[in-house]
Amino acid sequence: MVIFDYYVVIIGGRYDGKRCYKNIVLLQNLGSDSIKSIDTKSFVTAPWTIYKCQFGCGRYGRSWCCPPKSPSHKQTQEIINCYNMAILFRCHDMSIVTDIAVKIAKEMFLDRYYIAIAFGSGPCMRCKECNTQGCNFPDKIAPAMEACGIVFIKR
Repeated sequence: MVIFDYYVVIIGGRYDGKRCYKNIVLLQNLGSDSIKSIDTKSFVTAPWTIYKCQFGCGRYGRSWCCPPKSPSHKQTQEIINCYNMAILFRCHDMSIVTDIAVKIAKEMFLDRYYIAIAFGSGPCMRCKECNTQGCNFPDKIAPAMEACGIVFIKR
């Protein structure tokens, strides 16, 4: 079964329940209604998600968070292979998902999870028109999971 309603913050290093708990509470306070930790070995990347962006989304090629500017599914798999655990969270308000992911990744970095990274979901809608020279808000965006080829398989 494919899971489409979870969005991810990936963390690396050893799991520290006390430090991680603080971020789980923050996730709940920011609007997440479901949070799970999973082994990154359950992640799969595939090119079909990027195909669906190219042929189905009007933002394809118009955002720094979307293909072809986002990492390829192969690059994403190489990145995921550097990690051992991920925190998945769900929000019913899609407009806040990427903001929450970026905020949590920054908080985790400050908690000494120095290689914490975030993935958002859906196209970036921060600006009416994306700046083709470079993102106006690089500290507030994260590439969309699907734009990077991430597929979650429930096992």
